[in-house]
Amino acid sequence: MPVDSVLRVFGRDRVRLVDLQLEGHFTPAIELVLVDSRATPALVAPIREVPCGEFALYGMSVYDPRFRTREGVGVGSTIGELRRAYDVRLNREEGHSVVVPALSMTFEINGTRFADSVRVTSVWVWSDPNEVRARRCPRAGR
Repeated sequence: MPVDSVLRVFGRDRVRLVDLQLEGHFTPAIELVLVDSRATPALVAPIREVPCGEFALYGMSVYDPRFRTREGVGVGSTIGELRRAYDVRLNREEGHSVVVPALSMTFEINGTRFADSVRVTSVWVWSDPNEVRARRCPRAGR
């Protein structure tokens, strides 16, 4: 979604521009504050100009436990719940997480154990740049 659309939908008073400093480099993002959220910010989305040449969200980190998958999984769920609901891949790269490729989601956890009782702390929702290009800007160069 283009950043201008996010600003129209949520209003400027609920959106804040930040620098995530990923891997020590300038990484612009927006933080979204939602009414009645138990997490502040509720959502954090890095911004990039690719693939369509306009500032748009490039994935999103979800911290608000109100956001759930159809199967009811989200922040606060356990690894056991993820395993029962989906085919998962355990990831030990750049911190530990549980990846659900079918959903294009990575469920972040604290710690290094993959026990069924370990809880999800945030959810990274990612998209394929080729799918974005085909949907939003099919004439953009590859």
